[in-house]
Amino acid sequence: MKRLTAIILSLGIIFALIGCGNEEVKEKTNKNIPENTVNAFFADFKKGNFEKAKGYLLVNKDIKAKGYNNFTNGEKEAIKYWIEKTGYEIKSSEENGDEGKVIVKIAALDGEKIYKGYVENLKELKIKASSEKDKDKKEEYFNEYDKKLIEFIKSKNNEIVTNKVDINLKKQDDKWFIIGNKDLVKALYGGLNPEKLNFYIKGKEDTKEWRKLYYH
Repeated sequence: MKRLTAIILSLGIIFALIGCGNEEVKEKTNKNIPENTVNAFFADFKKGNFEKAKGYLLVNKDIKAKGYNNFTNGEKEAIKYWIEKTGYEIKSSEENGDEGKVIVKIAALDGEKIYKGYVENLKELKIKASSEKDKDKKEEYFNEYDKKLIEFIKSKNNEIVTNKVDINLKKQDDKWFIIGNKDLVKALYGGLNPEKLNFYIKGKEDTKEWRKLYYH
């Protein structure tokens, strides 16, 4: 399915932390097993190498991660922090011919709780900043928004939630690729349904295309 890149890579807010050390991953890369593809994907995602991470997904490689470039500096810092607080643990890995499955336990900030708090406390400030015509006031509002967003994301009141996900893979040209699924996306968002988020999509055609990718 194409939805994994459409959601994760378009938004950028998200979030994966390599479960074992880089040296351990490096030592295993010579083994062509499903588990190593999952590790490699998360390793590059952790570093913010979104385009390289996309290479491990069974998707249209022409899809671009446009949304991240539209984020404010505060939003990008919040993304970085979310990545730091997110982790995963591979529970099992198996393969059957050209099909594989890796069961992963993903821990992430509580997306539902954070989204609710964002809507209640920060959404209006973001709208105010975005709609302001005066350049100086606009900058002032965005600076205030970024400051409050970072404080909000880094609050000690934010909790970590865990979800267990089945990651399915398919072998093509003797390489394993991850097949996206909604449960994986939701786990990376800390249980939050991605459909609630604003993907910064402009124009009906763009919206239709991204929705097609997600629901494919």
